[in-house]
Parts: sequence; structure tokens; C-alpha cells
Amino acid sequence: MASSTVRLNQAYESAKDVDYSGRAISVCRGRRLLFLIVLVGVIALVVGLLIGRFAIPHDKSSEEKLLRALSQEADADVSETILNAISPRNIEENLKILSQKPHIAGRQGDFDLVKFIRERFQSYGLGVQVTPYDVLLSYPNDEVANSVRLLSSNGDIVYDSVQNESDISHLEGVVPPFNAYSPARKVEGKLAFVNYGRVDDYTWLQSRGINVTGHIVLAKLGRIFRGDIVDIAAANGAIGVVTFPDPADYTGVNNGDRRYAPDALWMPPDGIQRGTIFTGFADPLTPGYPANSKIAHVIARQH
Repeated sequence: MASSTVRLNQAYESAKDVDYSGRAISVCRGRRLLFLIVLVGVIALVVGLLIGRFAIPHDKSSEEKLLRALSQEADADVSETILNAISPRNIEENLKILSQKPHIAGRQGDFDLVKFIRERFQSYGLGVQVTPYDVLLSYPNDEVANSVRLLSSNGDIVYDSVQNESDISHLEGVVPPFNAYSPARKVEGKLAFVNYGRVDDYTWLQSRGINVTGHIVLAKLGRIFRGDIVDIAAANGAIGVVTFPDPADYTGVNNGDRRYAPDALWMPPDGIQRGTIFTGFADPLTPGYPANSKIAHVIARQH
């Protein structure tokens, strides 16, 4: 715990400022109908299998041949042919193209990669179809940066977080640091450190009489998904979450290696991770369904 107050400012551009947790999504009746259809299909399949198993005579020798065919070792010639067709040089070239510029979903860099992949697959003789989807995406505010500020007891700013990283990539259009699908808010409260933000970490704190209700929690990245860090924090009454990469996990300092990108694979000292806190499946407005014009979006309401 700390006696100082922390102010967390998050500014995003998105279709709507919505709570995207599973609790905030109302599933339409169509999902119930689909469930019934699937259930009937499963029952029909089971009945068909039972009929096929007990009503139709089987050739035991054919079954034994099939079992041997399925359990035998793979053809070494086929494996060798596949491995010989893999070109490390092509892999390196493709990775360079795929990672040479930012390509956040739904923006121009993403569309450029779609074109590249389509043309590359077509050059291999494959048929390619590009299908558009209507997906609710989350973007950072390019003009108002997110920030974390440490305040004194009288409200003065003691520390303001770094909002820009070192330009080691020299790329244009780098996405500002943000966690997708977290709502834009200005939150102020006491700070509580919760280690990696796991359930066990909160259990340990509670066993020592520490309650994080009404606090902004500070959690290290790396042991569980960042979306789970947020969900667990909310379940324990926290009003905000600040995550950070611990140098012990993201640098070579423990091994005496103090190098970092671009001279090594380790994260720079002022590097900030990007990611999403969405813990659902597929588009937040069509959970479990493809987000196209044929699927009616369910209503997302803010709690």
C-alpha cells in the first residue's frame, strides 16, 4: 500500500464506450434457437451411430486393417518431401514483410497485409477469397495520450508517466500504448500492489488484512493474460488497473545481460506493451458468431 494517490487517465476512440465483459453482453434469442438446432443434430448423430454400430454387420478384418493404417508410423518419404519444401529464406522474407510496419486491425496497414497475403497465396496456385467482416474495434486516441500520475496528499503531481517510447524502430504510424476494449476513464485512488494479479495473489493479501476495494491496483505482466488481470481486479473491488513489465521478466538483467532492442531481443527500459483486455470470443457484439451482415448484433449495454 502507499499513502500517495494515483490518477489514471485513459482516452480511447471506439464505436462506443462500453463494458465489454461477458456480463455486459445480452445474447439474442437466436443463440438459443441455434443451441436447440445443434442439440437436435447431436441427438440425431448419436442415434445414427448406434444404428450403424448394432444394426449393420461389420467386417472385422476391415476394421483391423483400418486400425493398423491409423496406428502405423508416418511415411518417412512424405515427411522428408514436406521438410525439403520449406525454405528458411522464404520464412525470413515473409516475416520481414509482415512486421516491417504497424498493422493494427481495420486500418491501412492491415489492408496492405491482406493484399500481400492474398497475392502470395495466389502465386502458390491457391484460390483466395477475401471476406469483409463488420467488427467492433477499439483504437487509442492519437491526440490525447493515456497517463498515470502520482499525486501528493495536497493533489500536486509528483510523477507523470512517460507517454512516448524511444524511437528505436524509426517507423511511422506506431500505435500509441493502450489496452484495447478498456473504457476511457479518469480514475483517482490509493495504490495497491498485487504482484501478478492472480487469484492467489489476492488471497495472500487478504490473509494479511489487505483489501484493495476502491484502490487502483498495480500488477506485473507475464504470468496470466492481461484481461484476466483486469477481471480479477474488478472482482476484488478495484477501480482501476495499471500493468507493467517487470525487468526481471522482460530483460536479461538477471543473467547479467543489460542489452536491449535493437541490440538484443530484450525489451527497452521505456518499452510499453500493447494488447487487449477482452476475454470473450470473436467480435464483442456477436460473441461466438461471425461478425458479418447476416448476423444481427446483440445489444451491448454499459453497466
